[in-house]
Amino acid sequence: MGDVLTVDHMTNFMTTQLGSAPIRAGSTWGGTVAGVWSQGDIDLTPSPKLGFHLFEMCIGGHCTGTTSFDANLGDAQGTYRPNALFYLPQGQSVAIRQRGRIDVFQMWIDDRVFSDVKQHMFKGDPDRIDIFGFNERYDAAMLNCAKTVLRESRNGTGQAEAMAADIAIQQLAIHLLRFSTGANRRIPLMAHLSKRAAQATQDYIEDKLDQNIGLGDMAAVTGQTTLEFTESFTETFGQSPQDYLRDRRIERAITLLTATDTPLDEIAKSCGFGLLSNMVYHFVTTQGVAPLHFRGTGPQGGNVQ
Repeated sequence: MGDVLTVDHMTNFMTTQLGSAPIRAGSTWGGTVAGVWSQGDIDLTPSPKLGFHLFEMCIGGHCTGTTSFDANLGDAQGTYRPNALFYLPQGQSVAIRQRGRIDVFQMWIDDRVFSDVKQHMFKGDPDRIDIFGFNERYDAAMLNCAKTVLRESRNGTGQAEAMAADIAIQQLAIHLLRFSTGANRRIPLMAHLSKRAAQATQDYIEDKLDQNIGLGDMAAVTGQTTLEFTESFTETFGQSPQDYLRDRRIERAITLLTATDTPLDEIAKSCGFGLLSNMVYHFVTTQGVAPLHFRGTGPQGGNVQ
């Protein structure tokens, strides 16, 4: 698949290997690609061993079929219903026979995400961890992650939403390693950021607030991995990096809304929301009112003063 996962890779594989049709164009976050597809009948015995981890959730329709991993053919029958989950680890093959039609949300996760999490969780011997595939599992944590990424892909241009998706993907990786490997290790809580690192991070955010800030960019300021940074930042500031970034953007937008006559679409861009629709979504979520109404009436019990 090459060194970097792209939407083109996903489109080519889904259309040529699975005969799927895109419902919505894919999105890319760091080492992950996501998309929504319509799938019909599939006969894949066995599949190619993928160069990425595949996580899939059925979001509509249903089908019957059989699934087996690493060509260990079995006769398990199942019906793939909405919210059913499928996971194929990198390097495993799978045999699939599917009849019916479903709409699926897929995430392709680069192994570097899992390597980061394995090193953090199992510093003694991260290579001993094997991840097992599964099909038709119902798991609240995994569903939460998939729905978070799906929601962000619907809302955004990849600017204000990329960090929320990245953190959701990290949480998915942690969950899979904890509960899909037979190893249930507790992740140690990272210490607070040093005062110098905390201030450098805040300064970086303020300077780049109108730009696409990723977790990797912020972590690089502190010299940590993205997983370590997420934990230490949350411990230091009492909220996740994406929530902090969102609140700072909202605060800047409030200043511009109340102190200037700047058009709303320009405010959205200058605060890092990209499209006005993104700013509207986050305003309604945090302030209980759309930006235009906020300009005229002020906050309606929101979180940001």
